[in-house]
Amino acid sequence: MHEFKEGDVVQLKSGTGPTMTIASLEHAAGEATCVWGEGKKTHEDIFDLLALEFVKTQKPDRRR
Repeated sequence: MHEFKEGDVVQLKSGTGPTMTIASLEHAAGEATCVWGEGKKTHEDIFDLLALEFVKTQKPDRRR
């Protein structure tokens, strides 16, 4: 299992849904409270840690 910490940027393993930031963790329950923005709205929900993965960052294009 990943060693998540508050502030990590994650997404659902299914690849669906938004990029989210972990606001808090409950390791004993295996859950993370995540927040994300959609337009001017901020959303928050609880997800099972097993359903989350780190967002893969893209390296900048240096060909310019």
